[in-house]
Amino acid sequence: MLRLFSRPIAVAASAAISTSSSFCDKKKPMFNRILEKTNFKNILNSEAKLSIITGENNCGKSTTMHSLLDELKKRDSSRSILRVDLRQTGISTPDHLVNRIAAPFNLSVLESYKILGLVENVEIRAGDTAGVKVEFKKSEQLTKFIETLDLLTYNLQIKFENSAGTGATSLPILFIDEAQKLNRLMKTPDGEEALQCFFDFCVLNTKQNPRCHIVLVSSDSFFLQWVKEHIQVGQFTPYVIGPLSKKEAERYWKEVIIPDFYDKVGRASDPPPFEDAYSVAGGIIMYLDDYAEEYIWNNKVSPATCGLIREAEFHFSLARDSVEESVLGSWSPDCDKILQDIVHAPKNYLVYKDAVEQYGEVLVHEMIRANILRLRPSPQFVYDIEKPPNDGIVTISYPALFYYLKEEEYKKKETEK
Repeated sequence: MLRLFSRPIAVAASAAISTSSSFCDKKKPMFNRILEKTNFKNILNSEAKLSIITGENNCGKSTTMHSLLDELKKRDSSRSILRVDLRQTGISTPDHLVNRIAAPFNLSVLESYKILGLVENVEIRAGDTAGVKVEFKKSEQLTKFIETLDLLTYNLQIKFENSAGTGATSLPILFIDEAQKLNRLMKTPDGEEALQCFFDFCVLNTKQNPRCHIVLVSSDSFFLQWVKEHIQVGQFTPYVIGPLSKKEAERYWKEVIIPDFYDKVGRASDPPPFEDAYSVAGGIIMYLDDYAEEYIWNNKVSPATCGLIREAEFHFSLARDSVEESVLGSWSPDCDKILQDIVHAPKNYLVYKDAVEQYGEVLVHEMIRANILRLRPSPQFVYDIEKPPNDGIVTISYPALFYYLKEEEYKKKETEK
């Protein structure tokens, strides 16, 4: 069975890549990711579907989708949209999961189940956490979990029939962010069966009896492959919200970064060149912000000397240690070779299955878990790579690390001369 998640040391290093900056902290206007929002708006306004969205950390998956859901709700205030953020709420038992999913559903139906003895307690919560809390009879937790999913299915059917009766075409939406944390259920008694029941619930209500949209979002490289262990291919559709295309990144630079720069330092100073920022930040908005912020305090900063590169160097050192402590046992010449192959590839990626065939699944997976490599499993809505293949690809995990590795290789060659 596939393991999700990077090892803690690599995650910590990755989290440190972006420095805190006023560009990131201040309230800026929402950047309209026109391509992604148009695509997903069409998807969520069409027939029911289970959508799996993956993408790098800090690339704007959650921000883009929440902005779109806000627009859909504003356009149709009667539309049922449930958002579950697993960053904020721990999922460690089946009842934790179903409490989060049941929250916005019809209380009267839950009360009827209480009368029937299917749940032990129903509690209304006020304020920001308004909704329904279900407490299960502990001795029958899994049974109650399954019955409550059945309840939710029944509730969705009622909503679907009511919408059809009024001529409405807006299906309910269940949106779960950081969905890889569902994996925590595997560590609990009955958790594996409960997790499979949840995935069956997703398929039932999007494929077999299409009543709603379900969207699962994750930044974990292996999430899509993990889902395939529980749901057959063809019963869901994978998508990517990744870095901006270079054209869109430049639009963000002109529409957001440059005005902020002039607001801070005035027009007497020249703003940082976009090409410099893009060489180390790519199309990741958070990193573009970081480079611009650093330039304000030091207008002599260059791609080779900026903080993003220093963080990449630090992260790479920790990540190498992480690989050496993994089942590989050491940093082998093949570890260097796969990085060189990606850096020198025409489009700076390797096809995943080719990389696994040449270097072995263990090495490739351990370098992905160490956050040195990134597995991009779907080409759907990938805009920062021109004409990506239909298969999954492996890239360097983020732009500054790519820049650092390329520069280090150049320095090594110069030294050897």
